[in-house]
Amino acid sequence: MAFHPQTDGQTERTNAILEQYLRAYINYQQDDWCGYLPLIEFAYNNSYQKTIKNTPFFANYGINPEYEMIGHLIQGKQTKLEEMTQLHESLRNKMVAAQLRQKEYYDLCRQPNPNRQSGDMVWLLPRNIMTTRPSKKLDYKKIGPFKILAKIGTSAYKLALLPSMAIHNTFHISPLEPYQDDRFTSQITKPSPRIQ
Repeated sequence: MAFHPQTDGQTERTNAILEQYLRAYINYQQDDWCGYLPLIEFAYNNSYQKTIKNTPFFANYGINPEYEMIGHLIQGKQTKLEEMTQLHESLRNKMVAAQLRQKEYYDLCRQPNPNRQSGDMVWLLPRNIMTTRPSKKLDYKKIGPFKILAKIGTSAYKLALLPSMAIHNTFHISPLEPYQDDRFTSQITKPSPRIQ
């Protein structure tokens, strides 16, 4: 989903690193970047990855490019296929451990899914929606309410948007708020205590 990098974080992170490499070498007009791609790809694939505790080259081929000749000269007790099988099993275990660690940190500040149902009404927070209004500060803080048409996956919902809205109608739960018709009710709130 757009504007929700958690759904494809690995690709987003890789793209950010490659952009960082390009930023360091391209010219002012930014029109010579394609010549640097093979070198950047080589540098990225030959760099140590904390998740798998190896380089991507080593994960794929069992050797790093600078040690290619040594790898061909040294013959171990196991065949190359057995070595690669063990290497991939080890890498899978490291990746699972890294995913569990990342999930643990992510879940610390994640609220439980409110589990909206089809037919519920929700507000849409327009923080990533472009409008024709000149000032974002003076634009509506919430738009809608809209009816939920269907739940897509575990945390995305399809909304019944107005035909005049030229945007995709599926959103992550994060920009959706439950709709309550509170036009005729007033809430009395206590002032928050001052911190001294």
